[in-house]
Amino acid sequence: MPWIPSVEVRLAVTGLKAKGSHRGSGDTFAPVLEWTPSDATIQGFSLESKDTNNVAVRKDSLEAKALGAVQVVATSKDGKFTAAFQVDVKQKVFHVKGLKSANLRALVGDTWIRN
Repeated sequence: MPWIPSVEVRLAVTGLKAKGSHRGSGDTFAPVLEWTPSDATIQGFSLESKDTNNVAVRKDSLEAKALGAVQVVATSKDGKFTAAFQVDVKQKVFHVKGLKSANLRALVGDTWIRN
């Protein structure tokens, strides 16, 4: 079988877009970035938060630290493209799936005192 050379084709980034998001306080998450072309060879990026007290940069991720709306800017590795997006940090919501307890009995109007 004859040897067939392989050729590596590098596709340059020609555009970058970002989607804003809503997150709960304490969440760590990656930004949602859209590259043009979608199969660009080098999709590296850096992040900058305009308010690090509310949203902090953790390498290639973000951490929602405090309530509020913050603008974040993603910059392509080559520095040619930027995309700004907003992160809205909301109160974290916990969904209770069930409760367990010892047998308890209470009547309307009873007062519970914890010892």
